[in-house]
Amino acid sequence: MSRFPKVPGTGAKAIRNPVYWSRMQIQNQRYKMQSQAAVEKFNERWDRLGDIRNKILKNFIDGLTVNEAEYKKLNSLVESMNYLNDSINQNINDSNNSHLSKYATAIKRVAMLSIKLCIKYRIYSDINAIEYNAKEKVVYVNNEEFYYFG
Repeated sequence: MSRFPKVPGTGAKAIRNPVYWSRMQIQNQRYKMQSQAAVEKFNERWDRLGDIRNKILKNFIDGLTVNEAEYKKLNSLVESMNYLNDSINQNINDSNNSHLSKYATAIKRVAMLSIKLCIKYRIYSDINAIEYNAKEKVVYVNNEEFYYFG
């Protein structure tokens, strides 16, 4: 037999304990604010990645003439990027940051290949070098920050 038998309605979570319940309400409000901030960050990153995708398609892929092997490679990367875009768009309420990271990686691959092909075929005379810094998640063109994927 225990020294203090369990009595229903007593303890720290008792309805009579205002300290516990007031702290619980404050904690719930804090969690709600954090979740709203996370949704705002997700939406901001989703919009930014969409803008980068549109700029790459418009500036580097449209008007690019390549041979058949390069076309197949570029086309497969663009199709995977579009597939990820459509799947996130259709399930926007269930998507999370891991989906956006996969989407950002697909955009980065398309960007790197298309800009390298632009350099190879001299589409733009002012682009000489391209580099991706994995630590900063930035594509550098001519040693200047070009696209940020983070």
